[in-house]
Amino acid sequence: MTNEQPPVEIRIASWEDDSAALTRLRTRVFVDEQGVPRSIEWDGRDADAWHVIATLSGHVVGCGRLLPDGRIGRLAVDAGRRGTGIGRRLLDALIDVAQSQGMTEVYLHAQVSALAFYQAADFTASGDAFDEAGIAHRHMHRQLDYRNWERPLIRVAYPQPFAQLAVAQARHARRDIAILSPRLDRAVFDNADLAAALRALLRRSRGSRIRILIQDARAVVERGHGL
Repeated sequence: MTNEQPPVEIRIASWEDDSAALTRLRTRVFVDEQGVPRSIEWDGRDADAWHVIATLSGHVVGCGRLLPDGRIGRLAVDAGRRGTGIGRRLLDALIDVAQSQGMTEVYLHAQVSALAFYQAADFTASGDAFDEAGIAHRHMHRQLDYRNWERPLIRVAYPQPFAQLAVAQARHARRDIAILSPRLDRAVFDNADLAAALRALLRRSRGSRIRILIQDARAVVERGHGL
């Protein structure tokens, strides 16, 4: 016999399909347990947000959402499942969604009692405590780092974090990399990290190839471009 518990699964949720389950959980945690007014909890922004959900044996035990402006919120875990790592997994999943959208920063309003939880996930607090729904909160934010990012993005800001992604792609390339930039934009391509990653690529295999397509090679060289 075994006493192993089934694993908790974290997945991207659809508000259209999962709203009933998300509503029940958030009502239990925020409205019933914490006394948040329904008018504040249901702010009309859920349909435009990305949601993540945690399930255990088919039952929803945790959730969170990410708004288009980078705000993380509505992070909730059933009382009986707290302290088991579900909250951190949900938070990591939301950050992963933010990076897949090319966001450069995420932020949140953390309950003062949860500051340590978010600080452990590299969030930094700023400003004084303020009241939100009758609970003391502080503003927290986290810059997103793309230097080791390997998965595709839907959109990404330029020149950052695009420049970080260029370095990440060079570091993870196996044999071949191509760069298309008419003027080989210095804000992205003239940096030591990218040059080092490209040199490492050439050393990894005799068949490695780097192709750079620009508009005027002479002008780029004359301006003293590092790459």
